[in-house]
Amino acid sequence: MKQKQSVISLLVCLPLWLASQAGHAVEVAMDGPGKLEIGGAIRAKYQYQDFAQTDKSKLEFADSKLVINYSSPTWLAYADYRCYRTEELCDLSMLVDAWVGYQLDPQQQLSIGMMPVPFGPGQYWGSTYYEGTAYNLGLEDTHNPGIKYQYKTSGNELSLGFYPQDGGNYIGQSNDASRFSANLAQADDLANGTNIEEKNMLIGRVSHQFKQNAQLNHTVGASYWHSILENQQNGQSGDRNAWNVFSSSNWKQWNTTLVAGQHRLDNQDMQIPDISTFGAFDYSYNLANDYDYYSAELSYSFARPYGKFSNIKPYLNYSVMDKQPKGFATSQRLISGIGFNYGPMGIFAEYMIAKNDAMVGGDANSYAQGSADADWKKLLYISIGYYF
Repeated sequence: MKQKQSVISLLVCLPLWLASQAGHAVEVAMDGPGKLEIGGAIRAKYQYQDFAQTDKSKLEFADSKLVINYSSPTWLAYADYRCYRTEELCDLSMLVDAWVGYQLDPQQQLSIGMMPVPFGPGQYWGSTYYEGTAYNLGLEDTHNPGIKYQYKTSGNELSLGFYPQDGGNYIGQSNDASRFSANLAQADDLANGTNIEEKNMLIGRVSHQFKQNAQLNHTVGASYWHSILENQQNGQSGDRNAWNVFSSSNWKQWNTTLVAGQHRLDNQDMQIPDISTFGAFDYSYNLANDYDYYSAELSYSFARPYGKFSNIKPYLNYSVMDKQPKGFATSQRLISGIGFNYGPMGIFAEYMIAKNDAMVGGDANSYAQGSADADWKKLLYISIGYYF
């Protein structure tokens, strides 16, 4: 395993180092109208965890990523591979994206490969680096292999994708949670979790923009997710169904984004019928099968840079998981933060408070039963990245 990790570290870090010497993405000379760029990022993180018993304050290497982007009038391609450090460099690494697209005409595109699924208002439901609870529920920023059709004009969008399997398990320390996206996974302890595989996902999104004037516009839309589940312990088949409605409004430099939806999952597990195990970033945890979810964000984008400071955006993001089984406690996360660039550096500083949140002071059952008596946990998270 260590030898494999060393090879991956070299493959990822060498092109990252070469690109970083230029301070920007490297453009590869090509014949014809196409353009190929190689870029990426190297990032560190600082965390102050008020709930930790030891090591409350930590500054450490976070991750590096290699990005390859090709574009031409007809063909598009994109790849994103990342390595993270949990105990040593690249002991957790995974493919995030690897897709090829064909531009049928100015409005229509067909893509195939590993890509973000068209669910919710976009790949990201807000401006946060840490992301809201919807990411950990496997609904936001989820990447799966499949085929997607997109029709997009200045005011309308229709996206429809079919994904025969989830994003996959990569190199890490866990049994089945070495994943970038939060997917259904095999529990490390099957006595307290499940082993469900998700297949044949049909996911679609439709939206329309109402543009009132140059300074004010609104976008409204809806999305739906249906998939087949295979219980690996008893051979039974269930399904997963989720939907949401969303809106986004822009007025001058202000933006609001709202999402409300419902999630229902039948895991066909007679022993544990109300929860299912998901996994991401080498950590497996349990989720309630049935819940309603909400996300809201208010942000402000500064219109101009201040010296070397640019793309300045403060934001407030709130997300909720309202579980349906009786006695299951609600999960909540509130993030106040700011993101900006300083030259080639990208910086996010976020302070969050959360309750029944497996990723902010909770445990593997926080998104499942949780606790009605849970305290609010606090986390300061700062990402500092060099982008090129």
